Formats: sequence, C-alpha cells, structure tokens
Amino acid sequence: MRTALLLTGGPPGHPFAATAGLLADLLAFEAIRATIVDDPGEAFDRLAAKPVDLFVVNALRWRMIADRYAADRATWATTTPPRAASAVRAHLARGGGILAVHTACICFDDWPGWGEVLGGSWDWERSSHSPVGPADVVVRADRHPIVAELDDFEVVDEVYGFLHHPEPVTALAAAGHGGAMHPIVWTVDHGPGRVVVDTLGHDERSFAARVHREIVRRGARWAVGEDLA
Repeated sequence: MRTALLLTGGPPGHPFAATAGLLADLLAFEAIRATIVDDPGEAFDRLAAKPVDLFVVNALRWRMIADRYAADRATWATTTPPRAASAVRAHLARGGGILAVHTACICFDDWPGWGEVLGGSWDWERSSHSPVGPADVVVRADRHPIVAELDDFEVVDEVYGFLHHPEPVTALAAAGHGGAMHPIVWTVDHGPGRVVVDTLGHDERSFAARVHREIVRRGARWAVGEDLA
C-alpha cells in the first residue's frame, strides 16, 4: 500500500478535521494510507525523515499579518519551518507527489517557493473568493487523464479567483467568480515529482459532489505516478 502524509488544521471557519477525514477515506479507496498531522513543523520533519508517496496539504497556516487577524494571531499564526523547502524539494526529486487542497494555496506566505511548487498562490492584494454556495464547474475533459470523460458539475463551495500564477496554468476544471473564469484544478510537473492543485474543498458539502470526489481520487493516483490512461 502506498503512503501519504496529510497536513491539516487552521483557524475556525473551515472544518479541517472533517475534510481531512474525507480525504483520507478517498485516498484509502485508492490504496493510499494517510497519516494525518496538524502541526506544520511535525509534518515537514516527517517528510524529511521518512519518504512517503504523497504529501497532502489541507490546511490554512500562514502569518496572519493583516490587522483583521490580530485576535487570532497568537493562537494560529504560523511561520514556515526552515526545513520545509528542502523537505519538499527532496520529496519531489525522488518522485513524490503533492495534492494541494483548497486553502493550501494560502499557506506558507513567507515562503515564495511554495507558490512556485503549486504553480499558484494567494495574492493578498488581489485574490478573493465567492461566498460558500452552489457553483457551476466546467470540466476540461480533453486536457488530462485526471478529468477524462468527466462531466461538468455543480458543487457547494467557494470559488477562488485572481490567484498569482508564476507561469500560466492549464485549467483541468474552471469556475466563475468576480466576472471571470478561473482555474480551480491544475497540475504541475517538477521533474519526477507531480503536483495536483484542487482549490475546492471548503467543507463536507464539496465532497458530496461525485465528480469532485473522482477528481480527488484520480489526482492522488496521478500524483503518485500512476498511469491513468
């Protein structure tokens, strides 16, 4: 059985315990056994110490420097552990995969390299998301085996938009927010390492959508090197 390390947790507002459990169940269906941790330092220590097939980030851990986060800063603010960059680079170099879910693109805002790993990150001057509610997702089924033959679908979620992308990404799925269509699922190759970004996943309702569950399952398999064709 393949193994995964799943980093979760963050301030109230996202039910991370519930969504981490759902993700672990989806991974188990694909014969990937997940170990769940909620401390970034522990996660990167584990990633550096013992190889896993898949590193999953379903967390909201950042510095919280804006004034509106002052009340929660002492409890939840996070600086990126120094070993994070080397642990992630080594993981990708040995062919490990990354599955970045929902708020993962907001994490580690003091490490620009994280946005480069994911191919996209939250821009505090520009990025935004829709309120949680029904959203129509357009699937680009001809672009990648992760989404091959899947239909467009409706999901109850937030739609992230206006992210910073160091290089243009090819949307495997897209949704509308703020008068524009935005990539909400994409992939990035880093040599032998594969990254899947899925910006859906706010709460349990997101994973009630059958096609979304299938994207997560296929994305995990592709990230660990399986041929989906």
